[in-house]
Amino acid sequence: MTADDLISQFNFNQHTLLKSLGDVTHEESLQSPQPAGNCLNWVLGHLIATRAYLIATHGGEPLLSEEECKPYLQEPGSYSKASAKSLDELERLLSESFERVNETLKQTEPTMNNPAEGKSFIRDGETVGDRIGYYVCHEAYHCGQIGLLRRLLGKPGVF
Repeated sequence: MTADDLISQFNFNQHTLLKSLGDVTHEESLQSPQPAGNCLNWVLGHLIATRAYLIATHGGEPLLSEEECKPYLQEPGSYSKASAKSLDELERLLSESFERVNETLKQTEPTMNNPAEGKSFIRDGETVGDRIGYYVCHEAYHCGQIGLLRRLLGKPGVF
């Protein structure tokens, strides 16, 4: 796996997210699906927080601090609609984080085939590129969630 391969995959996710968010309002982004589930605002913030972690663990400078990411991680009680970032702010962070992910991946290119450090995510013998590939899949999963949340808001699908 090369940095260009991964950048291409993140680019597809980014394109999908921007299309899905196109006509969603901030108020709509705070509506939770019933009977349960996370609202679109949380899912989008979660993607940005995950990108921040990816960037930081590969030597880049994330847009959000660990503290700023906490509400969008899976810590019970850490997210509230009252303290949620505006959808406009999240969209700005999404675009800026996309650029930082690309920069980070280009810098990481020489180490893509090196063994990944730490505990295995999925299988033994993972490379740095494999690990970053998992982030792409995680993001694609949440892109699908955002597409579904969009439909639950009564909006048409975008693909």
